[in-house]
Amino acid sequence: YSPCIEHRTKTGLSQMSLDQKEAVECGYWPLYRYNPELAASGNNPFQLDSKKVKGDLFKLLASENRFAAVMGRDPKHAQ
Repeated sequence: YSPCIEHRTKTGLSQMSLDQKEAVECGYWPLYRYNPELAASGNNPFQLDSKKVKGDLFKLLASENRFAAVMGRDPKHAQ
């Protein structure tokens, strides 16, 4: 998860690692690995590393100005 400066996270780009952690915890950005060599041996090449979702997706989205603008303009639609 690596938003560009245009996303304008409210915590600022200097706190991006915390935003990335929150994105994973709320399920917005899954952590996974793909190893095609495993498929050749009959194993599943896809491995999901994310743990159970425990964060608040709405809180994460509200921290980015692009989503906060929608929430401010049309809260009912944003929900």
